[in-house]
Amino acid sequence: MPYLSKVTAVSLLVICSAVSFGLAAQVSNKVIDGMVLRLAPNALQQVEVRAQSFGPGFCQVEFSFADKRKGMLAPPLPKWSDWTKLDPAIQGGSHALGFSEKCDTGAIAEVRYDQAAK
Repeated sequence: MPYLSKVTAVSLLVICSAVSFGLAAQVSNKVIDGMVLRLAPNALQQVEVRAQSFGPGFCQVEFSFADKRKGMLAPPLPKWSDWTKLDPAIQGGSHALGFSEKCDTGAIAEVRYDQAAK
């Protein structure tokens, strides 16, 4: 019987957590240099990015977020790079995301994060 109580308590905790964070939805958007991300409040979270090159080869791209920079190689179309976490994990609120390409052919990027409720 005590085991059932622990399972019930854990289940209730999970349900309550889901309800409290239910105001946030994970979104994926095209990256525009200088865009502002409205992250879900009250949650430490990771922002993830990926990129692809418009040219026939790889393109070096760089993201800036929370005073840190992260570089990656963007593969040529139609492939995307893997989703990569930007450091550090960050508390909710509004944060700017920078993006730059280091090649002549250009690149596109996407960002994925938990968006604050509107």
